[in-house]
Amino acid sequence: MHLVSGSETYKTASGAVTQALGRIEEVPIKAGGVQCNMTFMVVDTNNYDVLLGLDLLIKIGAIVDVEQGLI
Repeated sequence: MHLVSGSETYKTASGAVTQALGRIEEVPIKAGGVQCNMTFMVVDTNNYDVLLGLDLLIKIGAIVDVEQGLI
C-alpha cells in the first residue's frame, strides 16, 4: 500500500467539505462478513478515524437503520 497524491474534495454527511491529501488503493478489508479491497481517501480531520462511504456500504450489503442509528 502507498499514498497516492490527490486533490479531490469531498462533502461528508454532516455537510463539512474537506480536501483529500491522497488515497491508499487496494486495501484489503473485512466488514459485515464480506472481504474485499477498497480505496481509502486520506483527509485531515480530528473528528473521525474512518468515514464509511456509500460505496463500501453498498459493497458489503449494509442495511442502515436511521431511527436506531445502526448499520
